[in-house]
Amino acid sequence: MAQGLLFNSIHVMGIATPLMYVWFVLMLPRDLPHWMRLAMCFILGALVDMFSDTAGLVMTSLTAVGFVQPYFLELFLGREDEEDFKPSMRTMGFWKYSFYAFCLVFLYCLIYFGLDAFTLHDLVYLLMMAGSSGLITYILILVIGFI
Repeated sequence: MAQGLLFNSIHVMGIATPLMYVWFVLMLPRDLPHWMRLAMCFILGALVDMFSDTAGLVMTSLTAVGFVQPYFLELFLGREDEEDFKPSMRTMGFWKYSFYAFCLVFLYCLIYFGLDAFTLHDLVYLLMMAGSSGLITYILILVIGFI
């Protein structure tokens, strides 16, 4: 709801929009069953779509990122880490968490803006939209991580 009412009206230089609901997917714990992770991402995406009028773009993109999130998390964790591990800056450390967040945020933005454009005709504009929105979202997620 905050995304639809507040963040969707923020457009830095006309192209960058913070997409803060991605932070929810970053924070999903390690031991969450895969079907539940996908269902939660699907439902959150559907709710954001209703408030943002984006016709399934957020739902599809968020579900795709929810699908790959545990695999990205495994890249930054060892097998000896506890099973109920919850990713955060405090538990992972700054560098691991920032790279983990960077990968998932920019993957989300590429999927979202790629589906939104549905063409590679103007690839520079697509990459500019995904990169700038990803950067502002990434910075805000790191600020939230410090709090």
